[in-house]
Amino acid sequence: MTKKFNSRLVEWVNDLGQYLLQDMKALEKRNFKDSDVLSDALSYIYLQKDFGQSDYKSAKLEFDQVINKLQKLPTKKCPFCNGEMVDNTDVIILKQYMKNFGFSSFSGAYRDQCNENVWLGNLNWSCYGCETLATDPPKDTAKVWLNIPEIRKKKIFASIVFKKFPEVEAMSLEGAAGRGWLLKFNETWYSNSKVKAELVKVWEL
Repeated sequence: MTKKFNSRLVEWVNDLGQYLLQDMKALEKRNFKDSDVLSDALSYIYLQKDFGQSDYKSAKLEFDQVINKLQKLPTKKCPFCNGEMVDNTDVIILKQYMKNFGFSSFSGAYRDQCNENVWLGNLNWSCYGCETLATDPPKDTAKVWLNIPEIRKKKIFASIVFKKFPEVEAMSLEGAAGRGWLLKFNETWYSNSKVKAELVKVWEL
């Protein structure tokens, strides 16, 4: 039976980690049989570095404990799409694996370098439905709209968002080069780098 993960990040890391561990196990068996294949020895050394352990059993034990912790990450309902929002703060325990597992940073979020379509969230609250992230407040130079009557009467995207989400206190835009759209909700700023047309679809404005 396939385990149910509370995060796409957890699922991706576990799948790749278990695959690498199986490689380590197979190479360990060959090495212990006095294999003289240099490539085997080098591959095994690389896997030892990946997991920070010298043998398969200890590496698997430690990695399984990491996955067990990640499966217990706190969750809550996303205020924008009602999907699952996961608190990835504790994902920092993956720091030693991040480079070897191919993570890349993009707009404050992590993506798999091997597949840019695999969105993995950031090291804070991340929604795996609409890909909204908890983030820092907008820069001083960013355009900011407050949720006030004058703004709600205008024919702009911020006005549409305020009408759909009355609890949103303010909205900002940092553009494609920044974090995209920023929204202040319950004293917390969230960001989403999708374009307006995409957000209309996922947020059902």
